[in-house]
Amino acid sequence: MPTFLIKPLIILCSIAGLFGYGYYKGHASAESNYNKAAIIQASKNAELLSQAISETESKTRLLYESKIRSLKNASRLPDTCILSSNFRMLHDSATGMPESATASTVTAKQVADTIIENYSNCRQNAIWLEECNRICR
Repeated sequence: MPTFLIKPLIILCSIAGLFGYGYYKGHASAESNYNKAAIIQASKNAELLSQAISETESKTRLLYESKIRSLKNASRLPDTCILSSNFRMLHDSATGMPESATASTVTAKQVADTIIENYSNCRQNAIWLEECNRICR
């Protein structure tokens, strides 16, 4: 190797080493800042989640209390009214259930119990959807 190339090679290697060291330090610093930001964001998410859970629990408790009251009132319905099998087939087709040729008759009390259950489930789903939307904002 010619001697006139040794000095430029040393300088070139020193410059490459300095750039490599700077890159390594910058990468480590950026990763550290990212981890700190992730920890802060996780704590904020945990606070939002615990708040959403407590609000959802209270709304759900009210929902089930009203469901219990309505079930107590529904027990007073007379069980003498029989609805035809056509009613059940029409209801099942409206809900998207497959058609059944063996649908039997149903009492008004059974229909009322099903309606109460379906509306309660619908309200519970609305509560959960509302909380999920609030968290995602």
